[in-house]
Amino acid sequence: MRLNTTRTLSQPDPNRYRRAESADEFPTLNAPTMTVSRAKKPPKPSANKLFGRSAAILKLTGLSLMAITVLNYVMLLVPPKLTESGWWFNVTTQLIEQGIVPLLGLGVFFTGIAIELLSGTTDQENTWIAKTETLAYRLSLLFGILFVIMAPIHGLATIANNQASVQALEERLAQQNDQVKFQLDRQRELYTAVLDGEATIEDLVGDEPLSDPQMEVLDKIKSDPDALDRQLEAAQVAIRESIQKRAIEAREQAKLGVWKSILRLGLTSWMLAGCYLNVAWIGLKDDKKPKVKVKRKKDPQKQDAPPGDFL
Repeated sequence: MRLNTTRTLSQPDPNRYRRAESADEFPTLNAPTMTVSRAKKPPKPSANKLFGRSAAILKLTGLSLMAITVLNYVMLLVPPKLTESGWWFNVTTQLIEQGIVPLLGLGVFFTGIAIELLSGTTDQENTWIAKTETLAYRLSLLFGILFVIMAPIHGLATIANNQASVQALEERLAQQNDQVKFQLDRQRELYTAVLDGEATIEDLVGDEPLSDPQMEVLDKIKSDPDALDRQLEAAQVAIRESIQKRAIEAREQAKLGVWKSILRLGLTSWMLAGCYLNVAWIGLKDDKKPKVKVKRKKDPQKQDAPPGDFL
């Protein structure tokens, strides 16, 4: 007898893994709704606005630097003292030393215009920009010519001012020499009067008593009257040599100062002139574009008709 050991396998349910054909077949979960309120952030400024503000600030700064420098130049020239070498020296020195300020103003101004053009906030055909650029280039040309002329004028003014200073120094030293000579002559008269008995020692030295060295000098003068002249002459020679030594030192210092001022400010003036003239040439050369004549082509349809009889 044979037993049937075959196991009957159950077939899978076809509806077991069936997908839902509609949303209604899913269970609905009524979860509590929560509303979260967030603070609104302020809108960030765009890049074009930042570029526009930066360009406006740069242009305003550049124009202010140029305007302030021009105002300072005008105030330096008022009131004019054309016959004084000192006035020429001070004016040329101030003009050259402040010459870098408008150059920085030009650079800052054109940087602002470049930022505006690159950001697209304006274009090259803007009337205000075109006129202001032309005015800035012409002002740069004027500054260039001014500093070319200013270098030799400053050199001549420095030499003339130095000569006037040396002359004034010599006059002051001559006055000191005369004062020393007058004082020595006064002492000679007093000593002579004391020796002759026409004056007292109090008239010579006042209420203060004579010191031991002064008493020795007085005794020597009493014993040898010519010693007074020798001592006064030696004192006068020593004072005169001291004055001459100071005069020579002052002349040497003035001469060195003249050459240093001419070299420093003269080279500075020419360098500034080169910068200004280059800026003017770069800007004005583009404005002078050659005019191109445009030849008009004749329209073949509008050519002159051959002569004929119009009957």
